[in-house]
Amino acid sequence: MKSTNNRILATSIFLLFMFSLIVVRLLFLQVWNYQKLQNLVNAQVVQTKVQNSIRGTIYDRNQHVLAMNVKSYSISANSNLIEDKKEFSDKLSKCSGLNSAEIYKQISRKSGFSWIKRQYQSDKYDDLENLKMKGLNIQKTVNRYYPCKDLTAQLVGVVGIDGQGLSGIELYYDSLVKREKVVEVFNRDGMRNALRMSSLNGLKSPDIVLFIDSTLQYIAGRELESAMKKTRAESGFIIMQNPKNGEILAVASYPNFNPNTDKIKTENLVNPAIHKVFEPGSTFKIVTAAAALTERKYKPDDIIYCENGSFKYQDIEVNDHEKYGYLSMDGLMAYSSNIGFAKVGMALGREKIYYWMKQFGFGNYTGSNFPGEQMGIVFNPFSSKWSSVSGLTISFGQGICVTGLQMINAYSAIANGGKLYEPQIVKSVIDDNDNMVFDSEPRLIREVISTDVSEKLKKMLNDVVEIGTGQLANVEGYSVCGKTGTAQKIDPKTKHYSTSKYIASFCGFLPMEDPQITILVVLDEPKTSYWASDVACPVFSRIAKESMNYLNIPKKEKKYDITKLSY
Repeated sequence: MKSTNNRILATSIFLLFMFSLIVVRLLFLQVWNYQKLQNLVNAQVVQTKVQNSIRGTIYDRNQHVLAMNVKSYSISANSNLIEDKKEFSDKLSKCSGLNSAEIYKQISRKSGFSWIKRQYQSDKYDDLENLKMKGLNIQKTVNRYYPCKDLTAQLVGVVGIDGQGLSGIELYYDSLVKREKVVEVFNRDGMRNALRMSSLNGLKSPDIVLFIDSTLQYIAGRELESAMKKTRAESGFIIMQNPKNGEILAVASYPNFNPNTDKIKTENLVNPAIHKVFEPGSTFKIVTAAAALTERKYKPDDIIYCENGSFKYQDIEVNDHEKYGYLSMDGLMAYSSNIGFAKVGMALGREKIYYWMKQFGFGNYTGSNFPGEQMGIVFNPFSSKWSSVSGLTISFGQGICVTGLQMINAYSAIANGGKLYEPQIVKSVIDDNDNMVFDSEPRLIREVISTDVSEKLKKMLNDVVEIGTGQLANVEGYSVCGKTGTAQKIDPKTKHYSTSKYIASFCGFLPMEDPQITILVVLDEPKTSYWASDVACPVFSRIAKESMNYLNIPKKEKKYDITKLSY
């Protein structure tokens, strides 16, 4: 009996001990070591993904959408789980509209995982969401869509496959807006494949409003495309600006592209108005004239001998397109005499020419903050790059490289009475609660010239359009100020100026009495005629006429004072 009791006691003690061990083990697993084990489980069946929040919408100044988000799908597959690849391909093709052969090709690759289509837009959303097949993963995403298509492509820019800005305002957006990170959690199956994911419910980044006016952008884009086809130019661009405050109203370029397609090349992302430089030719003569008037080297009615069309200086020969004898300073601008402006440049000297180029913003960034903006090429007058004839040729726009943004900014300074503003593209940034994160204000760089000099230059530029080289830029009912530019291009083979390749441009503003808009037209290598008076001026005139109608600027009777320009 005693031995039996001992056995029962021993068994009880053993069972109690074992139960205690189990309890301790359970406490260890479920209490003390719970978090570690939970993390191990999550690592096997749960996956987290950190990504940027959804990009905001980009609007023009009138709240017209330029860039927006649309619903899309990213479709992938794990071929190791697919039993019948042909049947899988056919079913997915029927529901998605994708090519069955292409799907089969993708899932037949050696690696188990493969993307079938990323950021796919389809009207068969319900069919896709209800499709359940082994190995198929459908992830809801958002894709960028541009309603204006090619009209604003190079200005607004594009984003990459992972939503990062690649060019234009889309790239600028990434530096302007702090985009929060979104952590997304979803389950995985036994093969560690992501199970079907729900739509993103993450943070939405602020919206951006531009100063661009879609109507003016349309006018500029349509007229540029028409001019390109008519003149068979290699490329071209048009910029429109409010001269009163520096706001950029339109930037059209050609060739362009449709940012909603997949076939985007690196060269498509270049905006020639901002990313490229060119020799301006005679449009640059406003700088020389402004310097001469401000430095009191010349007055508008001073007479200069233009050598009857040919002027030799050291080892170069300067020619005019027409033979002129004596012209007033006004006449030099109206008839675009290179010889006359060369003599003005000689009177100013290299230091003054350089000073006034920099004063007007050439050789510096404009302050637009547009990604990839160029500074242009302006050589120091005491460097080896500045030859004994540089001051002479720069005076009529040869030997200096500028951007379109710099050029239109200089003309706007003359239009508004002498104030050089930073050209602005972004108007405001607004968050989800309609709070203003950023609100742009006009940013004055400096007062370049006096109001008196500005008025004299306006009269000279009005002469260009009324009786000079820019007569085809005239707009009925408005006094137009502007200047033609026909610049020879450097031949990359010979390293000398080409006799067949030119850049034709016209930059001007209107109305003269109270300028409302500045317009720059640039055509690169037009084939029908290389003279700006023939190809660039008519484009300006058509754009200016429609812009005045759209902006509701009333016409006024012209009161042009005929001034004697030649002697």
